[in-house]
Amino acid sequence: MTRVFEKQDKIIIGVIEDDIRISKCEHVIPEDGTDIIIHGNLEIKGDVIFEGTLRVQGITGKAKHVIVEGDLFVENSCSIDKCALEVHGHAEAIKFKIGSSLVVDRDLKCSTARAGSKIVIAGNAQADSLAAGGSIAIKGSTDVDRMSVGGSVRLHGKVNMERLSVGGSGEVRTGRIGKVSIGGSFKSIAAVEVEEISVGGSVRVGENSKIESIDVGGSFKSEGGLTFGTIDVGGSVKVSGDATGESIDVGGKLVVDGNLTMTGSLEVGGKVDVGADLNVDRKISVGGTLIVGGTINAARMAVGGSIEASYIRVSDLFRIGKKGSVVGFVEAGDIVIRERAEAESLYGVRIRLEEKSRVKNVYGKNIYIERDARVMGQIIYADDIVIEEGARISSEPLKVEELPPPDECKK
Repeated sequence: MTRVFEKQDKIIIGVIEDDIRISKCEHVIPEDGTDIIIHGNLEIKGDVIFEGTLRVQGITGKAKHVIVEGDLFVENSCSIDKCALEVHGHAEAIKFKIGSSLVVDRDLKCSTARAGSKIVIAGNAQADSLAAGGSIAIKGSTDVDRMSVGGSVRLHGKVNMERLSVGGSGEVRTGRIGKVSIGGSFKSIAAVEVEEISVGGSVRVGENSKIESIDVGGSFKSEGGLTFGTIDVGGSVKVSGDATGESIDVGGKLVVDGNLTMTGSLEVGGKVDVGADLNVDRKISVGGTLIVGGTINAARMAVGGSIEASYIRVSDLFRIGKKGSVVGFVEAGDIVIRERAEAESLYGVRIRLEEKSRVKNVYGKNIYIERDARVMGQIIYADDIVIEEGARISSEPLKVEELPPPDECKK
């Protein structure tokens, strides 16, 4: 049985055991106390204000604006077409499906909530899934498994989420997110922990964030120290502190104000600027310029343009490209100074100076100096040396039984 209320300015409801339909009634008032209790289902036709807390088994209907001035507790689902649903207290249901907007002044708790335009929660949100065509804003904490938004997201409290998908921009304060996928930009005010982030535009994260995988089409910036797994950025990366991770691949520019420590490889198409020490377990490959305020340690290293560091230590191969330059002492297994490149002091097992290169000092077990190359200072070798005709050296090479330690040669 369905009880019907039609075209009334005010109706008074206490406890109803049956299903009811409210059609074109402006106000629903509790009979006693503050609660309106419906043990059946509620069908709404037209705008209505519930002047208290509403407890109901389920809600369906069609309206432009529905207001609940207290809490809203729905045992099953709440589905209202074309509606802007406004709840002045808490809102709970298994499922919310709202045609326009869902606005809750306190906490939201549900399995799923979907709104055509926006979801705004002034308190905390707990759900398996939240989705909105336009925007989602949550002032309190967010404990949601999945969130999908066509436009923008603003999460002002602590976040615990497995997946965030946004077409436009996303902003969070702090917390943990499993996977972030955003078409535009992403920003965290404080530290976040993210397993995987994929953003088409720009990313900015707070100090001491931890991100396993970073894939950004534009720019990435950390406002302080950063712990990462892999970074793949088409434009630029800036870390305002120390950075520790596995590997970096940047198309444009990389700037780290502190130390950069990596277990994998570093590949940058343009410029690298590290304020303190650079430690890379595998390979460093830089297309343009590498400037390091402290020392460099790597297994292999190739730079197309110029290098500047206080000390460069490479266990395997060090190579500077054609017309490149090296400022700083280089210690490596194999050293290749390409044509027309310049370097200061070199210390290695095998050293080759190509045509028209210029070097200050050379200390190596085996040295090969091509024609028109120039050594302006000392040449000390232990095993073998080849000097092509036309090469220019300032002093006779000195053969020794064993090379002096690198620290003595650096003085």
